[in-house]
Amino acid sequence: MRPLQEILIEALEHWDGESASMPAIKAIQELAFDGRFLEVTALLRCFVERFGRSNLTFTVGRVPGILLNKYVYRYADASHDVVDEYWGEREAGQAIIDAALEEGQLDTVMGKIIREINEKALSRSTTSGLGSPP
Repeated sequence: MRPLQEILIEALEHWDGESASMPAIKAIQELAFDGRFLEVTALLRCFVERFGRSNLTFTVGRVPGILLNKYVYRYADASHDVVDEYWGEREAGQAIIDAALEEGQLDTVMGKIIREINEKALSRSTTSGLGSPP
């Protein structure tokens, strides 16, 4: 696991200085892969402080999809169908957006999402066995 500073330096290396979203998204993708949600929030807060919240609206809006693809599909003990069903039913994306800039909240929300997806998958597997011969 690389240090945040190294990830950020690499993300900024080829940045054209235009959109702050490009290096932020690049760094968030790597942090999400490792489940480093506290650092995702810290990075977003630094970028918002430096560039302003309005310049990071696009980036914050992308965080749910990044976390879904880089983390949830990898770590949930559930099929993609169960994850997708949960994602659509629970407005998980909005919960992530709401938590993204709040210290400690993204970590809490992601833990809850994974827990609920796993419970949904377990519930589905136990109910699918009902009525089956022994």
